[in-house]
Amino acid sequence: MLFFKKVKVNKKHSIILTIILIFVLVFSFRIYTTISRRITLQGIEKHHSEINQLINKKFDELLDYSINKSQDENIKKFIIEKDVLSILGELNEDIIENNIQTLLITDNMGQALTRVPASLKRGDNIFAINSFGRHLIKDEEIKVFDYGREIPLLMISGKLIKENNQNKGAIFSGQKLDTKYAEHIKKELLHKSCELIFYSNKEGLIASTFKDEKVMEKLSSYYNTEFYDSENETEEIRGLTVLGRHYLSKSIKLYDSENKYLGDIIIFHKYNLSLLNITLSLITTLILLFLFMCYFRCTKKIKLKKTHYLHLLLFSAFFFMLIFIINKFFFEKINFPEIEINNDVYTIYNSTISLNPDFDLIYDGRPHTISIQINSGGEAINAIEAVLRYDPKKIQIKNTTYSKSICDKNMFLEKRIDNANGVLSIACMIPSPGFFGSTGTLVDITFEASRDFLVGETVIEFDKNKTKILANDGLATNVLRKTNNGYYTIINNDKIDNYQDYLVIYSHTHPNQYNWYNNNQINLSWITKEEKYNKFIYKLDKNPFSSPTGGQITMNKSVDLKTYEDGTYYFHLGRISSKNEIDLVNHFKINVDISPPELLIVNYSDDMVRKGEIVRFEIDSSDKFSGIPYENNIYTSNQVLNKFYIKINNEPFFPVSSPVYIPFFKEGENSVIIRVFDEAENYKEEEVEIQVTK
Repeated sequence: MLFFKKVKVNKKHSIILTIILIFVLVFSFRIYTTISRRITLQGIEKHHSEINQLINKKFDELLDYSINKSQDENIKKFIIEKDVLSILGELNEDIIENNIQTLLITDNMGQALTRVPASLKRGDNIFAINSFGRHLIKDEEIKVFDYGREIPLLMISGKLIKENNQNKGAIFSGQKLDTKYAEHIKKELLHKSCELIFYSNKEGLIASTFKDEKVMEKLSSYYNTEFYDSENETEEIRGLTVLGRHYLSKSIKLYDSENKYLGDIIIFHKYNLSLLNITLSLITTLILLFLFMCYFRCTKKIKLKKTHYLHLLLFSAFFFMLIFIINKFFFEKINFPEIEINNDVYTIYNSTISLNPDFDLIYDGRPHTISIQINSGGEAINAIEAVLRYDPKKIQIKNTTYSKSICDKNMFLEKRIDNANGVLSIACMIPSPGFFGSTGTLVDITFEASRDFLVGETVIEFDKNKTKILANDGLATNVLRKTNNGYYTIINNDKIDNYQDYLVIYSHTHPNQYNWYNNNQINLSWITKEEKYNKFIYKLDKNPFSSPTGGQITMNKSVDLKTYEDGTYYFHLGRISSKNEIDLVNHFKINVDISPPELLIVNYSDDMVRKGEIVRFEIDSSDKFSGIPYENNIYTSNQVLNKFYIKINNEPFFPVSSPVYIPFFKEGENSVIIRVFDEAENYKEEEVEIQVTK
């Protein structure tokens, strides 16, 4: 350096300057990593703690409101008399004044009398169907998270209404975990550089404070229920880069009253390490410059001239760039696991179509409303065809409403109710760029029990051969992976005479007797018309013609069981009368399959091809219990074929039928993964390597 030549730095000076340089460099790197980590850690941990405190405060407000209203004599009277209009008149304005977003009122049996604000959805049994309802019966007061009837996630506080030690009803106060509430939390607690999202384990990303549509699209793609292994994610801090923007994220895990995982509140703390790097590099350079100046002056052996200051300034600029570059490439990290989201990261064409709720216990003959809901899985979709089938002898569809539909109101191709044959058909389109959200409503459906249907179960199911969801990919790819049917138990109290008795069994873990479940922990509950009976006998086996005789005695109206083998089981329940005899019997079928498909055979024409050549894959699979889903392939004369998914390199899984022909254009080693699901959502996959040459 010219400066050092001018000042004639001797060996002693060189050693001292080198020591200073090394000390400052080490000090700079240490300070850089310590400060950057501490700043970001303190910020996100502070927000994490404050959000937990705010949520607990909200829970207390909700519970206080429920307790106050449960002690209000007018409200209590209206609930006992089931006077819905008076309840609505009393509470519609009141909840707004008290900042309560939603309210649910039930009668003594747990049947929903009304929701406030007023909703068409009533008559469902909260004590039987919802975990928070079951919890309230035990504890009389609750503060829990749960899935809502029309809401993906909500906070619920509830209070039983009792009189003379008898249950007369219940009041539940709720707060939706929606975008409005996320914005409220951000405004109250978070720095403007922070963001918040709500994630549901059922429906993916459901609310966010992010405003950038492109960022939201990438986050929706990442936080979908297929890709994001949310339940196994820890609450530890980790890095996330979205379209070049760096964030630290930390989750608050949400569980229901039965300790079942529901979703997350995820905090995003934006950080700009480049700005911090510039600041610390500049400070380090100034410190070094100061030390050099002090050293040269204190030795009194070197007199600095004006030209020397210019050379020293050039050296400082060089040193600043050196520190900045070293920090940039070696130290500009927060030392957390980091994930980059620059492209769509959904792993599979994963659209689902479901009935919500997919099971219910309905106590009266009044109209009952359910909805068809769409989950795109992160892939943009632009057309839907849904065909439902039901038993017209058991239920009749009264009307359908489309006010909340994700489809354009001017782009419905079909809306047809055929109550004679039990068919509902809907077809519609969505303008570009399509729908890629976690949850969207297609239609609300109102049905009621047929005149002669008093007690029993009914199924509303999707026609798998006609129901489709098409991707907005220019190819009209059918990306529907799963349909979730509905199973409903109806007890038509309005039409049952005083002499007709019943014993109804239901399960919130395995609600549909025709569906398969990858869960071997079974809960079964039952209701009998004569509440005076409290002694029952039950047995679980694989014989559909068995009886409960010789089984276990219980004084409860619920039991938890576990199976150790896959297969179809039958729960046999008997009610024991005052004469100690079984006077009423019912049965309930349970399908359990927790194992992946047993067989997946992949044959391919060649594992070494030239660029552009086609490889033919033949795939076969079987499953002993739930079986492999099938699709109706219009390209093969309606021949029914297995439905598989193929992933090539880093592309998403794509639905195919065997055989499938794939051209390869990427030179080198190409990975092909074939996946097959069974009807219980277990899957098996095989990987094939295809070598591509010029």
